[in-house]
Amino acid sequence: MYDDIYQSLFEIVTFFNRPQQDGKLLSRAGVQLDKTLFPILMTIQHTQPIGLVELAHNVNKNYTTLSRQVDVLVDLGLVHTSPAPHDKRMRHISLANEGKKMIETIADARRAMMSEHLQGWGEGDKIQLKEVLGKLADSLTK
Repeated sequence: MYDDIYQSLFEIVTFFNRPQQDGKLLSRAGVQLDKTLFPILMTIQHTQPIGLVELAHNVNKNYTTLSRQVDVLVDLGLVHTSPAPHDKRMRHISLANEGKKMIETIADARRAMMSEHLQGWGEGDKIQLKEVLGKLADSLTK
């Protein structure tokens, strides 16, 4: 049973980690953003404010590469940085208003795509999926 659960999770994670899926989502949302910046922006949204080192760890990139990519997001007006309260040499990264608007546009497209993928599912099945996935997420992050 655990192998089957792992296999299903592996397939889901692989699906969502494919750059092609990010491209489809960005296209559906009508958003012009380099696909390499998308996971960074989404991680910032879920963890903000976040330091550069922690962000690099979360998106599995080296610090210097990520620093340049964050600078691009800053130049695009999607994120802003501020000195960390405990160490002014470090910077915290958060979404700027334009980044929040872009995230909401992407979320609308994601909801529409999920609705299409789950079109044949009953409402009870969708509710059960949400509850079970939430429970799994809680178990994995404790």
